[in-house]
Amino acid sequence: MQIIVTGRHVELTDAIEQYAIKRCNHLEKYREHLQSIEVVLDKAKIEFDVEVKIDVPHHSMFVGRAAHEDLYAGIDQAIDKVDRQLHDWKEKLQSHK
Repeated sequence: MQIIVTGRHVELTDAIEQYAIKRCNHLEKYREHLQSIEVVLDKAKIEFDVEVKIDVPHHSMFVGRAAHEDLYAGIDQAIDKVDRQLHDWKEKLQSHK
């Protein structure tokens, strides 16, 4: 599973990148379904926009977005949103078997 962290208008420090990767590793339970994870951090006027895109083969991309004044809280919210989407999708797959 490949994790890509990019920043737009944000100085991407090692601490921020490592935090995003650590939070993405929480999605490891879906490892067999995930191809790649991309985390895009963007600085708007007042707040940070965080977008987490997850590529799953044979399925459209899962996307979680969050906007928050605190970058770390934004990362948490976006990953929680995409985690919920993956959980619901996996439950749906298992119920159809």
